[in-house]
Amino acid sequence: MSGGLPPRRPDQHELATPRGVTPGARITRLGGTPGSAPASANGAQLPTVFFTFNAKARIFTAGLSFTVGSNATYAASVTPIYAHVITASGLLLCVVRLSVSGPTQIANGGDRFQGPDAGVPVAKGDQLLLDINNNVSLGTGGLMSAECAVFYSIP
Repeated sequence: MSGGLPPRRPDQHELATPRGVTPGARITRLGGTPGSAPASANGAQLPTVFFTFNAKARIFTAGLSFTVGSNATYAASVTPIYAHVITASGLLLCVVRLSVSGPTQIANGGDRFQGPDAGVPVAKGDQLLLDINNNVSLGTGGLMSAECAVFYSIP
């Protein structure tokens, strides 16, 4: 079969909605209240809480963008660095690992977590954390920046 959509799954036969992906459709179909939790930080930092769930929830997707750079004064050798988004209960959602090896370099990367259709359950009180290289800086002439967003529903 070419050029068309694949057949509907058995659980989709009675749905009036199209088979394409509609943002928020899984959350709406499951009856939750959608929400998002963004975070942004410059420089190294310990795992830092940027959102606390006030009720049990489901995480559907998350994204992380991470950039590092060095200017002409950077003198360190190859330096591996990372950023990740985790829950306080230990679920790793996104991770990006980069490195710089000398002056005037830029590296960037991203990662995306896509949960199952029903979302990944998280308990009331669980937290989202952004960790940038466990607070280990690149030193003089190095900089790093991370941005993330986590999309969830309650319940």
